[in-house]
Amino acid sequence: MRQKEQLQIEIETLTATKEDLGQRLETANETTTWYKINNELLSVTEQLRIKREELEKIESAAGTAIEAITSELEAINIGGEILSLTDFCQTEEHAQLLSLWLKTRDVQKAEAQAVLEASYQSEIAAQKAAILELEVHRKESIHLSELLADMTARRDAAGEELLHANEEIARLTKDNESLRKQFETKPTTNTPQIDAAEIIRKIQAAKPGIYNKRWKISERGLEDRRYFTANLSETGEELHIPILDIGKYREETADEAARFRAEMAQKEMEKLVQETIDHVEAPPLPETDAQLSTESSDREVDEEKVGRAEFEKLVERVVTLEKQAVMRGAA
Repeated sequence: MRQKEQLQIEIETLTATKEDLGQRLETANETTTWYKINNELLSVTEQLRIKREELEKIESAAGTAIEAITSELEAINIGGEILSLTDFCQTEEHAQLLSLWLKTRDVQKAEAQAVLEASYQSEIAAQKAAILELEVHRKESIHLSELLADMTARRDAAGEELLHANEEIARLTKDNESLRKQFETKPTTNTPQIDAAEIIRKIQAAKPGIYNKRWKISERGLEDRRYFTANLSETGEELHIPILDIGKYREETADEAARFRAEMAQKEMEKLVQETIDHVEAPPLPETDAQLSTESSDREVDEEKVGRAEFEKLVERVVTLEKQAVMRGAA
């Protein structure tokens, strides 16, 4: 009976704990806190289920034992003759006392057996719960390891970028000192005027243009912040650029990239037209009026043939370039 009372106390305690965790879970704001409380709630719920099953088994075992001993005392078979417990006692009271003693004995045995079985099952369930908890910790450890690896990669990339930046600063400082010394040694009247903004503009204009810059997405769907992904302005081709090489490119908007491709196509068409014009050579001038009359008619025919053929090729090339410019602008 003590085991049964102990189980009832444990069930009441676990029930109160479950209600408290449920209220805390509803008011949890941070994700980490929510998961922690939820794991505790799942563990308490499982323990409560196990304890209730143990109590049910003990109560069921006691009832089964009482029914069994009652049936036995009411149908004692001796040599084929069925007798009851009262047949062996002087009075009904004596029979009731003996029956109570036998029932109590068997009930205690049944309860002890049920407690032992419940204890084994409780231990098995606790081991299963521990295995599940270990699995949760294992998955969390893997997640933290991936985060640590990502942070380490970012730290290394930032360290390399800082190293290159320091080297670039040292180089620029050295160049600046060299230029300063050159200016100091030259006469003031001969000192050239340097437009720093124009130099910077030319340097930037010489870099390949890119647009739609974003972090590279790895095969696992995570951001790989060691690389940028961007599209080349000239062709629209997608590139994966190391973070330390991004300074070698000129960042543009998508509209600027489309305008750049259109300008390149226009220049290419103008160049083609000029090449076509340069390719058509003027015929030599005739020496006499007779040659002028004769060669004039022949030249008109030849020029008409050559000019027509060159014109058709030019028109075909211009149409092709316009289509390519439209497609690149759409990209």
